[in-house]
Amino acid sequence: MTMQNYAMALLVALLLAIGQLLFKLVAASSHTAEQSLMAMMLTWKFVLALFIYGAATLLWVYVLRTAEISRAYPIALAGSALIPLGAFFLFGERIGFRYIAGFSLLIVGLLIIATDSNALSDAAENDPSKIEK
Repeated sequence: MTMQNYAMALLVALLLAIGQLLFKLVAASSHTAEQSLMAMMLTWKFVLALFIYGAATLLWVYVLRTAEISRAYPIALAGSALIPLGAFFLFGERIGFRYIAGFSLLIVGLLIIATDSNALSDAAENDPSKIEK
């Protein structure tokens, strides 16, 4: 996977996290249970979140044209860890030690994946039976 693919996969992660935080802003701005879903869907925050999700999807498909999904997907999953960080800063949600420890492990795992020199691909080309199942 090229550095450009890594950068685009990280951008996908960031865009998806931003979209989720915008969805939370929409949900938080609904002060009453009576507010209709349609009214929430017509807010600029909701429309922007949909646009961002659409852009992330198009970028993801572009990444998958040239990258192995087994390498790109873990990078894109980094957005899942970014959402609680955004929630901490935007909504004052608490982040405990377990979250910090888990996020640290995620970053280490992503670095391991990013620095792997295609060991899985090389093993498959040389001898498919060498791939661990």
